[in-house]
Amino acid sequence: MSKQILILIISAKLLMILPANSQDILMEETVITDTTIPESGPNMKNYNHTFIGIGFALGPDSLGSNINYGKSFAFSFGYRYKAKINNFYALGIDLQYQLNSFSLKQDSTKLFPNDSLHDKEKVKFHNLSLGFYNRFNYGKRGNYIGNFVDIGMEIELPFLVAHITKDELKEANENNGKAIKTRTTKLDYIEPYNYSAYARIGFNRYVLSASYRLSRLFTSDPKHYSQYNNGINKYPELPALSIGLEIGIY
Repeated sequence: MSKQILILIISAKLLMILPANSQDILMEETVITDTTIPESGPNMKNYNHTFIGIGFALGPDSLGSNINYGKSFAFSFGYRYKAKINNFYALGIDLQYQLNSFSLKQDSTKLFPNDSLHDKEKVKFHNLSLGFYNRFNYGKRGNYIGNFVDIGMEIELPFLVAHITKDELKEANENNGKAIKTRTTKLDYIEPYNYSAYARIGFNRYVLSASYRLSRLFTSDPKHYSQYNNGINKYPELPALSIGLEIGIY
């Protein structure tokens, strides 16, 4: 009888120990999985994605360099990196290609790039830009971009600037053509770089953006303007402000 009681006691203790050991193993495995925090993701330590954007010139133009608003636009495609500092603040870099196209108004006050009038005339700036921004997050979010405000600066390198004119002829010219299109590049009067301040308000992948150029587009070298004999020593500036929409690709 005493042996049977001893066996029952030992068996009971074994039954109590085995489930406890099994539970310890299960909990250990679960904890390891749950505490493995990824470092890359929309709201993680590091994140990068591409984006596209379109905008329009809205700032005031200058007499002599007046533009056609609505026909003067900007297009961009780029790469964006974000480093999360805490839940409310992040730092980032923008690297992008920008096309800024200005449609020039044709009237008697025109000076840029000369006083000749055409059916259509535009100047296109093809830029590479590098920007640095501060991001301020607001509102609740999971592992997604969420709502934010960006404030930053960028430097723009115009690797190609083209002056384009188009004219329709009433009668065929000496080449038996009724349309003339010119495209002039390697323009001497363009500054080698520009810099701008920008701000963005983002709602996940959709972003409202505004950029303001802080530097001049055109040089003030007198030799570029002496041919006009009108006393100018620099071109009137094109609008510095543009406002647009960006869409994140992720």
